[in-house]
Amino acid sequence: AHAQEGIAVGRSFAMFKNYHIDGNKEMIAIGTMNILGSFTSCYLTTGPFSRSAVNYNAGCKTAMSNVIMSLAVMVTLLFLTPLFHYTPLVVLSAIIMSAMLGLIDFPAAVHLWHVDKVDFCVCAGAYLGVVFGSVEMGLVVAVAISVLRVLLFVARPRTTVLGNVPDTNIYRRMDQYTTARTVPGVLVLRVDSPIYFANSGYLRERFTRWIDEDDERTSAKGETGVQYVVLDMGGKLQTTCLKNFAPSETWSLSNYTAQTSRALDLKLSFLSAAVGSIDTSGTSMLDELKKTLDRRGIQIVLANPGSEIMKKLESSKVLELIGHEWIFPTVGEAVAECDFVLHSHKPGMVADGASHENMV
Repeated sequence: AHAQEGIAVGRSFAMFKNYHIDGNKEMIAIGTMNILGSFTSCYLTTGPFSRSAVNYNAGCKTAMSNVIMSLAVMVTLLFLTPLFHYTPLVVLSAIIMSAMLGLIDFPAAVHLWHVDKVDFCVCAGAYLGVVFGSVEMGLVVAVAISVLRVLLFVARPRTTVLGNVPDTNIYRRMDQYTTARTVPGVLVLRVDSPIYFANSGYLRERFTRWIDEDDERTSAKGETGVQYVVLDMGGKLQTTCLKNFAPSETWSLSNYTAQTSRALDLKLSFLSAAVGSIDTSGTSMLDELKKTLDRRGIQIVLANPGSEIMKKLESSKVLELIGHEWIFPTVGEAVAECDFVLHSHKPGMVADGASHENMV
């Protein structure tokens, strides 16, 4: 607990002074200090918040301040103790409180509230835990809220519908790109999280809901219903060329800096979000989803699954169930094939000569 307090205090002051500390080295230093001190019956020591705050406000810069403070405490204990015998505790508390109040950054808390409400809750929880409990209590509250946030993100991952950007072969989120359009008969979905036991059930229900909503929308407009569901597994390095790019001021990209007004061509690469891994619950979910969609006459298609996912699907026989011909390296190729089969053959059939190698 004392070591945790010392590291937490050190990181707090590191943010104020804009430097970095290594938590492992701090733990080693505190442990070594206490081991050596135990040979001379010393108290357990750490980096307390109150003394660190007093040093910070006093303008101390180096560790020499601790040496001077130790000498002052030794002289006080040996010769000046009677003078401080009647000093009220409220005076000592006022000294500590005045030093600590200067460390509270209210504008930063307001900034957290505007940027991310959950981060603000972490900040507020840590603050209240320290004020009404202890530093350890504040750390426990902050870590608990952070872990809860991660669990909620994993258990409820973001799933979005992708649409085609006009005059391109690019597919992007329709809620972000208002110009993106869906392809009749093809529903493209993206999962921005690994598929685990914690979210497999949610994803299965979410996929089914997306399909039902799209069927209702198309039936109301008299359009073609969903015949193919393309799951974008992401993780592909996409390259975009910018023609006649003319920067007007100093700019930096990939450690390259230039100041020029002449036009030049740029080639930019982007790495999209990916389903990095999948467990047995995830493969079972895809198996059940495949069988459910088969009963509805809908074909499931996978776009750009990673090598690890391909190995899991192969070993679990799910890849054989889906069909190697329905695995594509990009969303654009998957949609193009689905659109071709949809307009040339009956739903569920594969175009003659269409075969695609997996990426294991």
